[in-house]
Amino acid sequence: MPLLLVGLGLLALMGTVFWLQVQPPVVTVRSDGFEVESLFYGTSFAADDVAAVSLETRLPRVLARTNGFAAAGTLRGHFHVEGLGPGRLFVEAGNSPHVLVRLREGFVMVNLSEPETTRALYDEMVGAWPDRVVTPSP
Repeated sequence: MPLLLVGLGLLALMGTVFWLQVQPPVVTVRSDGFEVESLFYGTSFAADDVAAVSLETRLPRVLARTNGFAAAGTLRGHFHVEGLGPGRLFVEAGNSPHVLVRLREGFVMVNLSEPETTRALYDEMVGAWPDRVVTPSP
């Protein structure tokens, strides 16, 4: 019986971690940078490191997960992406659009649960760094 309880406890813990990981990231934009909060892979980026911001209609092909979470279409963490190289994804693969932030080294791509909230995030970044806006790639 104790072994069964331990197994059920571990299953409950794994289920909770999975559920928390698939929740949309929380993104905070400031004039001096931005922060992406996610269960394990969140981080902050300085505005000085932001090279360009665009709103993309599609997610390029993911070549490899290098240190991240990938399940049920949710991608969080470090990935190698075709045409972008190594960077961080905080996306739901089936949802569009995506905010692409190209950094001096790497990139961050984010989308939120609703297209309108993703567009609002993009507008917030445009307001914070209007000199770094680029036209989306075809």
